[in-house]
Amino acid sequence: MTTTEASARSPEDLQRVIDSVRSRFLTQREFIRDGGAVEFLLDSSENEKTKSKFLSLINELRAHGDSAILRRTDEGIVLIVFRKPVFPKAKLGKPLILLAATIGTILADGFIRAYSSSTPVSQLIGVAVIYAASLIGIIGIHELGHKIASWHHKMDSSWPYFIPGIPGVWPTMGAVISSRDPPTNRDSLFDLGLSGPIAGLLVTVIVSIFAVYGAVLEPASAFRNVPLSGLDDYTSFLLSAIRNPSQSVVVTGPIFSLLYFAYSIGFLITFVNLLPAWQLDGGHIANSAVSPRVHQILTYLSVVMMIIAQFYLMAILVLFLSSRTPSLRPLDDVSPLSKKRKVFFALTWVLAGAIYFFVILNNAYFGLGTLFH
Repeated sequence: MTTTEASARSPEDLQRVIDSVRSRFLTQREFIRDGGAVEFLLDSSENEKTKSKFLSLINELRAHGDSAILRRTDEGIVLIVFRKPVFPKAKLGKPLILLAATIGTILADGFIRAYSSSTPVSQLIGVAVIYAASLIGIIGIHELGHKIASWHHKMDSSWPYFIPGIPGVWPTMGAVISSRDPPTNRDSLFDLGLSGPIAGLLVTVIVSIFAVYGAVLEPASAFRNVPLSGLDDYTSFLLSAIRNPSQSVVVTGPIFSLLYFAYSIGFLITFVNLLPAWQLDGGHIANSAVSPRVHQILTYLSVVMMIIAQFYLMAILVLFLSSRTPSLRPLDDVSPLSKKRKVFFALTWVLAGAIYFFVILNNAYFGLGTLFH
């Protein structure tokens, strides 16, 4: 062992760390670094055997307030054990205040969108509440998916921070969760990224079904001289499957109108988050499967896709932030992604494409189409 700095660990604690690593890995050299960090150069034979060993080591180290990273360098595979930073316990105060504020902006947005001088106030309030519950459900379950993945992989993460919007313009800017622990390996990074979009998508589909059930269908002939905005292919299919109208109709009604907007936002959130850009959910998914250089290229391609889809503000934001904030890397950046997750990685591209072509491209809020069935 070579000592480069005086260790901040006691001899007993230092020996515990060394014994924990040596019981799992073959080491060539060991160094004591500043602050009690211990660096190990692993034997070259460990190239294909790191994932389960590192996972076992991390679980043991966490019990003693330590953590570790595994990196591939020019010398070989390097393992560094260090003291895990101590964070104050996450509090619910601010998340609850932001949640209440976001519910307020969504309720106000729903009231504005559904307002009609001929509609009773009690009915307006009722549809606004349904709208708020749907939109909070879509965004909240999306974030809950991330939270469950964090719990499953023993990562410390915050509660969701909902972001209020502007009533009458855009009801909410979504929500975010901050993680205090990096993912353990590429598998946990993948799960963290995919869990949110899939959970939110399930709720989005449920909301769309309720929207179609609650729609009012009017004969298209009554709207010949009225300009109409469009339904997407997904909603048209859902309308045919659930309501099966016998003639061309126009879909109306305050509940459908508000829920259509809500689940359109849900599909939009899912689509954008599946793009393999920067620190979006799809960025985490891509980051777990490809090299940093390839991920950077995918980020630029995602920005181009956002511009094509006319999401200019999001494109500018991702391009700006990706140049200033590094992508999230797992503690074990050596072990490969599991084979089944590589299959799901490919399927995320199929899912993102399907959402774009069948929902967003001809959506009344994001494109052109027709409300005729």
